[in-house]
Amino acid sequence: MTIRADEHARLLQLAADEEVAADVAERRGDDFLLIATHRRRADFFRRRAALIDGTDGK
Repeated sequence: MTIRADEHARLLQLAADEEVAADVAERRGDDFLLIATHRRRADFFRRRAALIDGTDGK
C-alpha cells in the first residue's frame, strides 16, 4: 500500500469509529451535542479521505 492509500484507509477507519461512538452515545442517552460532535468528526474524516481519493466527498 502506498502512503496515500494508508492515510485514506486510516481516515475512513476514524470516520467509522466516530460513527460508532455517536451510536453508542445515542443509545446511552448522552447529550445531543456530544452525538452531533461525533457525527461532525466522522464527516470531517470522510471529507479528508475524499480529498486524498480525488472525489468530492459528497
